Amino acid sequence: MSITPSQAFSLLQHHANVDIHPLKLANLCTDEDRVNSMISVHNSTNHENVLLADYSRQRMTLETIHHLLRFQAARRVGEKIRDLAWGRMAPGWKLRNHHNANLSA
Repeated sequence: MSITPSQAFSLLQHHANVDIHPLKLANLCTDEDRVNSMISVHNSTNHENVLLADYSRQRMTLETIHHLLRFQAARRVGEKIRDLAWGRMAPGWKLRNHHNANLSA
């Protein structure tokens, strides 16, 4: 099912206001299953570098992550990151020409 960015944002905002707002971080941090599910460890292929992502100290749930991922997919963030990494500009973006800026305002 395709979802528009505004629909994805509305769902995320509703989740934040209804489901997350009443939660206390102290209570969330005592839920061992939640804490363990929100920590991710990634090793490099040579095992010399490790990336640890720990979201357990954020006032969020796995459902929040689901909403965030749906929102970023609807906004096509992955494509924009890929374009930036390859030096391509997204449609509608314009470079600012700092060399020709009128500085005598």
